[in-house]
Amino acid sequence: MEQPGTSLQRRQGVDLVPGERLGDILELLDDLSVINRASEGLLQQVQSLTGLRLGELQSLLSVSQGAEHVRAVAAATGQVDEAATATIESLVGRGLVARHRHPSAPAGAAPQLLHVTDLGGAALQQAEGIQVRVLEAVVLALGQRQTSQLRTSIQALAAVMDGGQETPRPSLEAVPAATDDTDDTDDAADLVETADPGPADWPPDIRTC
Repeated sequence: MEQPGTSLQRRQGVDLVPGERLGDILELLDDLSVINRASEGLLQQVQSLTGLRLGELQSLLSVSQGAEHVRAVAAATGQVDEAATATIESLVGRGLVARHRHPSAPAGAAPQLLHVTDLGGAALQQAEGIQVRVLEAVVLALGQRQTSQLRTSIQALAAVMDGGQETPRPSLEAVPAATDDTDDTDDAADLVETADPGPADWPPDIRTC
C-alpha cells in the first residue's frame, strides 16, 4: 500500500524524502540565499536611483515590449488585474506611460491602448545603465575565470529548474518611440543625464566591489 502523498510525488517527478546528499543540499540552499540577497541588493539600487518599485519597473518594461492592455501587463508581470491597473495608473500619473487610440477606433473614442512615453523610455534606459554598471563592478572583482564559472553555474541551474525548457526572460532593451502627442522630451533628457552614475555616485557597498 502506498504511503500518503506518494502518488503526488511521483506525478510531480520529485522525491521529497531526503537522500544521502542532504548536507550538500543544505549548503546549496545557503548559497542560493546569498544569490537571492545579491539580486535583491541590485534591485534595491535600481529602485533607489530610479524611484520605481519593482512592480512598476516590470510593468513599464512589459508595456515597452508590447503589452498594450492592462490584462497583458498583469499576465506578463504575475499581478492580478486590479494590482496591474493600479500600477499602470501610477505610471500614467507620473508621465511614464500614456494611452492612445487604436487606428481603427471611431473618432472620439477614449484612448485604451498603452505605450511608453519618452520619459518612461528614459527611465528604462536608466535602470539598464545602473544594472550594467553594478554588474561591471562585480565582473571586475571576480575576474574573467570566476565570472565564466559563475555564468556556467547559473545557466546549468536554470536549465535544471526549467526542466530543460528554455524560458524567455524579459530584458531591458531598446524602447519603442512614444506615440503620444505630449512633449516630454525635455524631462526625458534630464532623466537620461542621470542614467549612468559614475563610481563617485555609487553607494559605498558598490564602490568597494
